[in-house]
Amino acid sequence: ARHSSVRYFQLKPASDGGLLLQYFKTEGDCMLGRVRGAIDCRGCRVTMGSDPCTFVVYTQDRDLTLRAENRADAYLWADAITCSGRAGLNLLEPIYQRAIVDAG
Repeated sequence: ARHSSVRYFQLKPASDGGLLLQYFKTEGDCMLGRVRGAIDCRGCRVTMGSDPCTFVVYTQDRDLTLRAENRADAYLWADAITCSGRAGLNLLEPIYQRAIVDAG
């Protein structure tokens, strides 16, 4: 059964040079760094969903359907996640701390 719940996501540099898509249960957890889980973005594939605001992150373990606040944000997230695994991307600060609905 599908369910939707608000989660807070953040792209953060990993110690090995890659990027992690971290997620948090609440905004407070995000601010305090209480990570609920993380996905290594390398090797992830992203496609836009059937709804203009959704996108799907395909990992080795699962498919994660996410809904951004708007279409522009969905494209920003999709682009950031797919570009994250490429060499040369150097992020000093976490990016895209925005609420996204996990529709999967």
